[in-house]
Amino acid sequence: MDERPINIPDREFKAPEPAELSALLPGYEVSSLIGCSEMGAVYLARQTKLDRLAAIKILPREFGADPQFRSSFEAEAKAMARLNDPNLIRVYDFGEVDDFLYIIMEAVDGKSLFRSAHGIAIEQREVARLIHGICEGLAHAHEVGIIHRDIKPSNMLLDSNKRPKIGDFGLARPIDSAAGEDIHVGTPDYTAPEVMVDPANAGKRSDVFSTGVILYELLTGELPGKNFVPPSQLQEVDPRFDKIVRRALHPAPAMRFADAGEMAKEVGSLKEALDEPGGLAKSRARPAKLLPASDAESDTPVALLASAQESARHRRILIRNLVIIAILLVAILAMSIAYNRRVKDNERKEKLADKEQLTPEEPGWTKIPRRPRETPPRGPAPGPKPPPRSAPDPEPEQLTQDHLQRALARGDRTRFPQGTRDLGDHRVFLVETPMSWQSAGAFAETHGGSLATLPGQAEKSQLSTMISTDSTTWLGGGTTGGLSWGWIDGSKWALSNKPPAPSGNYATLTGNGTIHARPGSDEFPFFIQWHLSGENAGSLEAQLKRSQESVATGIPVYPPGTLSHGSRRYLIVNKMVGWAEARNLALRAGGHLAVPSEQSESDYLRDAVTMLVPAKGGAWIGGFYKNSSWSWTTGESWTLSAWVPPPPDGIDAIGTAMCIVPGPAGGWDNVNPTGDKAASAFVIEWSNDRDTPHHGPPPVLASGWIDLRKRAALRVAKDQLEHGRMIQDNGKSLDAELEKWYNGLPLRIRASHFNAVQKAREIILPSGRIDETRLRSLPRLQQDIGAACNAHLGNQRATDANYKGTLDKLRSDYIGQMKGQHLLAETHRLFDQIDAMEEEIRACGFDGQSFLEHLETAL
Repeated sequence: MDERPINIPDREFKAPEPAELSALLPGYEVSSLIGCSEMGAVYLARQTKLDRLAAIKILPREFGADPQFRSSFEAEAKAMARLNDPNLIRVYDFGEVDDFLYIIMEAVDGKSLFRSAHGIAIEQREVARLIHGICEGLAHAHEVGIIHRDIKPSNMLLDSNKRPKIGDFGLARPIDSAAGEDIHVGTPDYTAPEVMVDPANAGKRSDVFSTGVILYELLTGELPGKNFVPPSQLQEVDPRFDKIVRRALHPAPAMRFADAGEMAKEVGSLKEALDEPGGLAKSRARPAKLLPASDAESDTPVALLASAQESARHRRILIRNLVIIAILLVAILAMSIAYNRRVKDNERKEKLADKEQLTPEEPGWTKIPRRPRETPPRGPAPGPKPPPRSAPDPEPEQLTQDHLQRALARGDRTRFPQGTRDLGDHRVFLVETPMSWQSAGAFAETHGGSLATLPGQAEKSQLSTMISTDSTTWLGGGTTGGLSWGWIDGSKWALSNKPPAPSGNYATLTGNGTIHARPGSDEFPFFIQWHLSGENAGSLEAQLKRSQESVATGIPVYPPGTLSHGSRRYLIVNKMVGWAEARNLALRAGGHLAVPSEQSESDYLRDAVTMLVPAKGGAWIGGFYKNSSWSWTTGESWTLSAWVPPPPDGIDAIGTAMCIVPGPAGGWDNVNPTGDKAASAFVIEWSNDRDTPHHGPPPVLASGWIDLRKRAALRVAKDQLEHGRMIQDNGKSLDAELEKWYNGLPLRIRASHFNAVQKAREIILPSGRIDETRLRSLPRLQQDIGAACNAHLGNQRATDANYKGTLDKLRSDYIGQMKGQHLLAETHRLFDQIDAMEEEIRACGFDGQSFLEHLETAL
């Protein structure tokens, strides 16, 4: 396969030696040259300050000579630096040194997908995993408006965990010219047809096309030809891949997936289906598994396999098609016989089911009659028999099957899992798997139900008989603010006793019928409750709606599990959503995302989140970054700072929303608001804080760097004037010495020295500086005056050296102070000031003279 990009003219590029590059980039120890081409060179290095590996890519000098390209390079590098996805190679820094443009990236310990899988068909589940990762990485890039334009296997690296990481986002491409010449549009085998015609057509759908080519190649070991042949006709792969590949490779861009995110959803669904038990059909041939990165270039017979596939391809297709036709004919006949047999069998089971009240498809499941019998049965209806207390019904496997879950979730109440208890207008079922309270509630809601409620003592007695005496189960009840308790379906707490609130905020039931309060982070079995009406009054949406309606009346009733801190009420919801959706859910509850505007409130929320949110999670709160500053959604004063320390590799500028990180050292952190997996929970607050005036000084913000620059400029200007005065005085002194010496000569020899003295006085410039470039052209002077001239020249050189040292020290001190301000800005997550200060530090150059020139230009 030809991996060379098209439309790039041949040019020789002599890459610097690693030691030479180390000297140019003092912060990095460059160890080796990884690869080199006409488009640039890539080196492996260690960033000494952070002690981490990095890859450094430098571009040929001719790219840096093009102002238009330099501008595009800087804009695209800044955009790429904001990318943060595990399937993308991260960009740490960029710049220019010795006329080389360079970019510093994450170092990946692995080889390219091209070297690891070229010419072989990969096992289809592995293919789905790889392509899903590639699509998710591209989707993140597409969301921020970055188009790769050169998706191919050699630009995909596999790390030590065989996770794909996309690199080379086209930073080494010339800018599109008006005539469309010399434009790097990708590699022909992987480039979309519309881009081959006009490179300006490159977009999200062209990246999708390239990804589709890789998908086809991994499934079949071959590139797609001009006449499309579905992958399932070349290899034993799931036919559902054909639909995805055909859509991704459609010649018309409008017929493809709109972007990589849409393709990721399709591939992800198929990946989940293949991972399910029985989801992978048996194959007559076993495709090769993906080679580990360390073995990708070993002496395995990969080349022989690739050539054998190519030579036998047409014969294999012909034989396979004939076999498929024969199998289809036999299958059609067998299916016809089986269908007729099943129809008869179903009729027989229907009759049996009517007698036993069981569904014909699922023996052992309770069935609710669709309509009452016309003739009631004789005698009293037997009541339900409780199971033995010592051996409760185990959780059936059917509960987690998709068809039952979907039916229950849409309100279908005709079938329930085996062991479900009939309690009149609703049914309850005991799930033996221990979960936290919120996880149990989420599990119940995905199955169309809610945690069980107890409207009275009779219900409590019935449920307690379903569990052993030494067992504890969750109920759908909890604190609703202060000392009040309630149920998640909105019903009032009618039981005679309430649990002691200090021991927890959620209700449990023991086998002996006792109600206790436990922390929501504890894990217990739980009851799922289904109302026969099909409605789910205990769903999160229903709870939030009731809360909003009650807040509007002035008599608020909060959902169970609501915490109290003074006059404030909080509800921590363990639901993984983006920041905007969390904010909307909070508003729909009549509240807002929590605003910890004072220290005690922030500490309380951190402890509550630590108790109720998984250790690796976080909970959204109501802080957001906009217009160069952080604000609260309620408009409250920003008088507090409780940020966790910034990470060693710097903060993520995309993280413009705030969450609380759990743990003793936890606190506020900035997170990408569109990342629905960035936080695993959110905190709703109900309070009057927005109407209460807040007092106290605002936090110290990193805004003093402007004053630092002004003070530095004044100091430099003062030293510059002093230096100029000293040079002026030295020049005047030399001129006076020459005149005095000349006038002291005897008249008989004075004329012979006139020209020499005159030329010596001419090299003293109006500024007083002695022009050293003209020293060699001076006539020789007598020893005594020559010594005076040399002394003044020495004074000038010493003055210049002292001034240079002063400028260097001023620059060093200034940059040190700027880094302190930069750290303060990072601490407070002030992205605009961080960018401005980083630009200021770069503009100071590498020595005192460049520092002086920058200040003169800036001010």
